[in-house]
Amino acid sequence: MNTSKAKDITTYNMNNSSGNMISLWRIIFTYYILIYHILCFQNKVKSGYIGVDFFFIVAGYLMMKGLEKKELHPVIYIYNRIVRLYPEYFVAVIVCFVLASKYDFSPVIGNLNINKYFEWFVSNGWQELLMLQNWTWSNPCAPLANPPLWYVSELLLVSIIIYSFLYYKRDIGLFLYIPVFSILAYTYLYRTCGSLGVDKVYGNLINARLLRGMADMGIGALLLELKKFKKGKNKWVPFGNICLPVVIMLACFFSGGIDFFYIILLAMGVYCAFDTPLPKKISKPIIRLEGICYSIYLNNTLIHIYYVREVGYLNDIRLILISVIVLTIYSALTHILVVRLCGIKFSGRKVA
Repeated sequence: MNTSKAKDITTYNMNNSSGNMISLWRIIFTYYILIYHILCFQNKVKSGYIGVDFFFIVAGYLMMKGLEKKELHPVIYIYNRIVRLYPEYFVAVIVCFVLASKYDFSPVIGNLNINKYFEWFVSNGWQELLMLQNWTWSNPCAPLANPPLWYVSELLLVSIIIYSFLYYKRDIGLFLYIPVFSILAYTYLYRTCGSLGVDKVYGNLINARLLRGMADMGIGALLLELKKFKKGKNKWVPFGNICLPVVIMLACFFSGGIDFFYIILLAMGVYCAFDTPLPKKISKPIIRLEGICYSIYLNNTLIHIYYVREVGYLNDIRLILISVIVLTIYSALTHILVVRLCGIKFSGRKVA
């Protein structure tokens, strides 16, 4: 594939945020989710899953920015999203498929039991392979080889829904449907689940993750629209920059209804992070590390499920640190390998 051409089809919706603090916060929340996954079985981090809501909000913001910048037809948008998301996703899934045949981490996938493995693949595995495991007809609680990838599946689905809707009905969508839907969705999730970390299915077409993703991405799209009403310098930047660290600290100890308060803080933090420049001295290493955050997220299952099966729970801080460093190196290598094999230059370096 021609590299320069590939660059054109993959960067329109990344909206390179180089130079602002959102790059740093992407890295922080990526590792926050990783640490949460490592420690979640020990119940040491309460609401680490809130990091996913941060990425949904950022994704909505960047999706809206891409829509306003180029207004690509939804079909082209969908194609570009798959081209951007799937290559590294495929590698991460295949590695976990191989490991899943060895470890009995679910009642369906047995230790090297070919019959059980085949039954699992026919019922759930093929959907995970095709990035469909969290679409409306799927069971979000079904056993998966790489469970955290539900986010990528949901991200693709929600992006398609919201982008297509805003492409045709932008004004009424931004000023009526999205605000009303987000309020109703969060209210419904609060009343039925009590928190954002509960996976619940409502009938055959809707689940809690879908409502959560649509509401979060809707908030992100509204944040960009709010910038149009901003006059002069953003006076809320100092306060907004405090919101994200406050969420991280509180989420370590508190979960439940407070999750919905975290959404407000996340939205304010994201809004201000895009207006806050990165210090020039650290901008280059930050942007480089940000480039592999997607790969780190895709591969974190290697530690929190498969590695833990070998060594037990990671209680030693030194062992956790070493595991995180090794995973970072592995993720960087797989990212470079995929880019070279596919001939695609992800100059935006981000998943929007």
